[in-house]
Amino acid sequence: METGLVLPAGAFLFTLALVGWLLRRREGKIRTVRPVFPQWGVKLKGMSERVATATGKCDSCGGRVVGES
Repeated sequence: METGLVLPAGAFLFTLALVGWLLRRREGKIRTVRPVFPQWGVKLKGMSERVATATGKCDSCGGRVVGES
């Protein structure tokens, strides 16, 4: 490797590692706030999460996920 490429390659690898770490940290925080379906004890994600947040009900069985406010 040429000496002129060492610094840019190092900066690229550092940036790549930093972005990976930030994405992993973001996913962990998102996972903690997902609604949990009480009957099954599982966290909803994707379309199920969106339906449960909007309607308060499970999209599969219609059970209550979020209590009455």
